[in-house]
Amino acid sequence: MAEPFTNLQEGLMLAERLIARNPSRSPQILVITDGQPTAYFLGRELHVEWPMGFGGVSPHAVAETMKQVRRLTRRGVTINTFMLDDSPELLGFVEHMTEVNRGRAFFTAPSRLGSFMMVDYLNGRRNRRF
Repeated sequence: MAEPFTNLQEGLMLAERLIARNPSRSPQILVITDGQPTAYFLGRELHVEWPMGFGGVSPHAVAETMKQVRRLTRRGVTINTFMLDDSPELLGFVEHMTEVNRGRAFFTAPSRLGSFMMVDYLNGRRNRRF
């Protein structure tokens, strides 16, 4: 597996374990992504699935990632996503994930990511004070 791949499913699983060890009244996960999961686990076996066509998605990787999104949603975990790509197929995946989880999605360029995250953090702190 010399090629790089993105296993968003595993990232969400790791975040779930961290949240379980450090409970919070309003648990949330921040995802920074290009929106393209290309790897997933079935049991203990890692699978890598390259996108179907230019700008396409990896159907099995998306399906397994969405299973984890639904699991986190049932546990009351909010997923907020910072999307760094503007391909229609990838935007569709992030929008679907956000719709299922009822989190938020921010669409930005990598060079503006820091600004987006700071504004979101400051807005959240202001909202908690009132």
